Amino acid sequence: MKQSGFSLVELLVVVAIIGVLAGVGIVGYDRYVNNARIKVAIQNYETVSRAVGFELTVANNELSSAVNEVQSDGTATGNKISSTTTCNDFLFSVKEHFAEFKNPWNPSLEAITVDTVGQSAHRQGQIQLVCYSMFGNFGNGGGCPIGMDACRVLVINYLKDRGRWNTTDGLCGGTMAPGTTDLTETQSDCVWIKFFGGNKRATVAEAQADCGNPSPWYIQNSTISADAGGSCGGSSGQPCT
Repeated sequence: MKQSGFSLVELLVVVAIIGVLAGVGIVGYDRYVNNARIKVAIQNYETVSRAVGFELTVANNELSSAVNEVQSDGTATGNKISSTTTCNDFLFSVKEHFAEFKNPWNPSLEAITVDTVGQSAHRQGQIQLVCYSMFGNFGNGGGCPIGMDACRVLVINYLKDRGRWNTTDGLCGGTMAPGTTDLTETQSDCVWIKFFGGNKRATVAEAQADCGNPSPWYIQNSTISADAGGSCGGSSGQPCT
């Protein structure tokens, strides 16, 4: 009498197929989740970027702002930002204004950090705000009032750890190529970057003069905001530790 049912070999084949399908499903789900996080990171970046551009226009035209002015130590001045607000305080005001924006890869952390640290020390999901006249190091121009056309702000969105330095060659599908246009922008799989403000001046002396020769001119924020996860340990081309 012939018996029906699966042989041991057939059962093993079925188990193997189920394992393969499950693996494909997990990979597909992980890809879906990561793509969703990237979309949220880009949406946050675009919202912050629009706000930065809008508020600089407001300041340039001596109009009133609805954004509370916050100093670098987190102290609220009790005023709204204005044309006389320094670039550095402006960025801390923007950070506080969007404090509810979280890192899509780690929702326990805020997304925005105000610092003058290079890309390689930043984590996936961070949005870096920095004053940069495009002369010398990040932070040059931090003392420039935002009502001055020479004020320039850089917004950097980290879609992968270390931005362009996610790969050891620093390319990662595209790099920033600063020019002299009003808005210079670049996008890659690792990092999105945009400049806001007036044209780059021919010399640092001209930039300082067009900002009213503020003192200080260079303001360094050498620590990545702790509430945004702090600095990324390790080296270029490696995941953050």
